[in-house]
Amino acid sequence: MRNGILQSSVAAAIVCILCAFGAAPAASFEGPGATGAAYLGLAAGPVSAAMGEVGAALEGDPFNWIVNPALLGNVERFGMGVSHAEWILDTRFEHAEIHHRANRLVAIGAGIVYRYAPEIQGYDDVGAATELLDNSSYQAALALAFTPLPGLSAGVTAKYFRETLAEWSAGGAAADVGFFYAWPAPRIAVGLSVQNLGPDVSFDGVDEPLPTTIRGGTSAAFALVPAVAEMRIAADIVKPRFESLYAAAGAELTLSGTLSIRAGWCGREHREGDGLTLGGGVKILERLQFDYAYTPYGDLGDFHRIAVHFSLP
Repeated sequence: MRNGILQSSVAAAIVCILCAFGAAPAASFEGPGATGAAYLGLAAGPVSAAMGEVGAALEGDPFNWIVNPALLGNVERFGMGVSHAEWILDTRFEHAEIHHRANRLVAIGAGIVYRYAPEIQGYDDVGAATELLDNSSYQAALALAFTPLPGLSAGVTAKYFRETLAEWSAGGAAADVGFFYAWPAPRIAVGLSVQNLGPDVSFDGVDEPLPTTIRGGTSAAFALVPAVAEMRIAADIVKPRFESLYAAAGAELTLSGTLSIRAGWCGREHREGDGLTLGGGVKILERLQFDYAYTPYGDLGDFHRIAVHFSLP
């Protein structure tokens, strides 16, 4: 039978996981100033991650409607993508999404994110090793975006999530809402989203609020050399629940519409490392897109994300 030794091991694992995801160290899981299901606040795709983890008004990342559902209003056809991420302690994230333009007014999207971490060793009353303990989570999302006017869109996402740690399990529902507007010339866009609205999540009898986050941002694209080199810049102001307001910014240089080089900075207070983000991508025939992001997290190690996305003509 598991006792205080096992419970201490599980509690330590919870603390480690939540601190790694940017929760305040002094409020790791329970008590005032803490949030549950902190993994819901992860950055979405490699494009966003490489550009400082901006996302409120960043077009061109097929996975970014997870951050702002209004960006789903920019899709023009059916598309699908998968991404894979490697993080500290052999933690892995798998993300799959599809989206489709139903008609001039409506676009729909669906996705699932699964987090896998190595099993945690359990111990009995005398400290002897017992069975390994499961440690995983997932979230499934369904989104709708409406485009009543050219360049203007609003979106909403409904999410179901569940986290499992040993015999403890917590799950619930959340919603995101967002708005986006882009001027056609010059190409300047603004966006606003509120993520993870919903009731508290209960884990082992402790209720914690969701990691609700408000995000506003802008982006601008302009030609450096017409038909040869284009520059895009983006910036967000972000307010996570129980954390300080912070800024994030990034830039992307695209050559001949094919090769992209990206860099950015994320100023989140409890994010390990210096906030640097890097990455790049390749687009083939406007249909097939490969992207990569590298985000160092100081002593915690590095986060690598790769993705491939395909869209129909």
